[in-house]
Amino acid sequence: VVVSHPGSGVSAAFTIPATLKDERTKIPDATRGAFWMRRGERLRNDCEWSSARASAEEALPLVRDAEDLERTARLLARLRLFPAAMDAAARLEEKAPKTHAALMRSHEMREAHLSTLDLTASSWTFKAPKGYEGTSIWVKVKDGKGDNIAAFKPTNGNTYHRGEIFTWRMAQILGIEALYPVTVRTTLDKRGCDKLVAALKAIKYEGPKEQN
Repeated sequence: VVVSHPGSGVSAAFTIPATLKDERTKIPDATRGAFWMRRGERLRNDCEWSSARASAEEALPLVRDAEDLERTARLLARLRLFPAAMDAAARLEEKAPKTHAALMRSHEMREAHLSTLDLTASSWTFKAPKGYEGTSIWVKVKDGKGDNIAAFKPTNGNTYHRGEIFTWRMAQILGIEALYPVTVRTTLDKRGCDKLVAALKAIKYEGPKEQN
């Protein structure tokens, strides 16, 4: 923004973000937060991930009303800043419990949550079904309380997951993501592989006898 005073020959150039950060500027925190949140949304849409994350983090402590808190939480989740998204969600719960419940069921929050899971940690366990019939192998991922969190499908000689991931991404683009399960890619280190093998050892293969 450039400001000039007629007849003085004096002009001043400043940016809106810099002005909002200036403590001398008498702009309410809620207004600052709404600006940073909307700026983060625009930057994310433009694939400027680093700048979008910085804007979303600027917005988090400033946003006040329920609508801005919800949008900030969704933005942070899309940017894979799940702990920060949960912070915004907790503040939203105090103001709008129903909106908070819908947010926590949203694909943005579920995908961000799954993307942060460390499947090698001791707090997560694998639980295999009683038997397999086809060539795909999968296990349930359970938390410390025994609740199901997700399903993990490792890639093998007959199973590739490019199709599932492509379908999920296209569903998001088309706005029909509610019709498909949230799908993220992850990898296991040796500890995770050992835990997976241990869960599969006692499982009986019930399908046709073929080498997999």
